[in-house]
Amino acid sequence: MKLTAMFAILVGIFALACSDDALGVYFEQTITTNEEFVGVMQSLADWQDAAYPEMQRMVSSSQVTRSDLEALLVGQQAALEEAYTGLRYIPGRWAAITAPDDLVEYHDLMLQVIRLKLEVVQKWQLGVSYLLLDSNQATQLMAEGDRLDNEADDLYFQAMSEGKMKGLPFG
Repeated sequence: MKLTAMFAILVGIFALACSDDALGVYFEQTITTNEEFVGVMQSLADWQDAAYPEMQRMVSSSQVTRSDLEALLVGQQAALEEAYTGLRYIPGRWAAITAPDDLVEYHDLMLQVIRLKLEVVQKWQLGVSYLLLDSNQATQLMAEGDRLDNEADDLYFQAMSEGKMKGLPFG
C-alpha cells in the first residue's frame, strides 16, 4: 500500500467533502485517526527500508556474530513495539465513527485493513521474539504476518474501489 498516496487521497477527500454536511462530519472524524494510522505504517516502512541493507549484509556475511544478530533483533523489536503502541487503539477509534449510509462498506473495509495491519505487526513481533529460540517457529509467524499484510493490501484496494464507486475522488 502506498501510504503517502493513501494519506494524500484522504486529505483531498476531506477538503472536497467539507461542502457536504454528512461527509464533512465523517471526514472530520476520520482524518485524525487516519493520519495516525498512516503515520505509524509509514514509520514502520521507513525503518524496514533502512534496516533491510543491514539484514542483507548479515545474511551474506560469514563474519556475523550472535551479538550482531541480537543487536539487529533488538532494533526490530523496538520498531515493531513502537508500531504496535501506535496502532493498538486505532481500530477501536475507527470503529466508533459512524459512516454515512453510502460509505458504510468503504468504512468497514478500511476497519478490516486497520485491524489486519495491527495483527501483522503482532505476528511480526512474535516472530522476531522467536528468532533466536526457534527459527522455524519464527519463520512461520513472520510468513503468517506477510500473508496477512498482503490480505490487508488487497482489502485496501477493495476499499478504494468501493470509495471510487461511491464518488470519492481516488487515484
